Amino acid sequence: RFRGAILGLMRLKRLSVHWIAAFHAVARTLLLLAAWLLAPQQGYLWAPVIVLAMYGLTIAVLEKRWAGLHQRLAAPSRATA
Repeated sequence: RFRGAILGLMRLKRLSVHWIAAFHAVARTLLLLAAWLLAPQQGYLWAPVIVLAMYGLTIAVLEKRWAGLHQRLAAPSRATA
């Protein structure tokens, strides 16, 4: 049951990459712990829901970042104009 929490804590080593990594690791760990403490009998229900929700949020933020990077790279620079 704590596997998801441990996996979330293992992501803490990637905190310097982007703020979403820290948010993902801490929020996922805390939410999984809270779910386990509040409803230990429903762990197999809440753990996947929490993990999927956190990945959905993380992917959305990273996709927005990726699109922003490509827009900046595609825009003509003022130095060449």
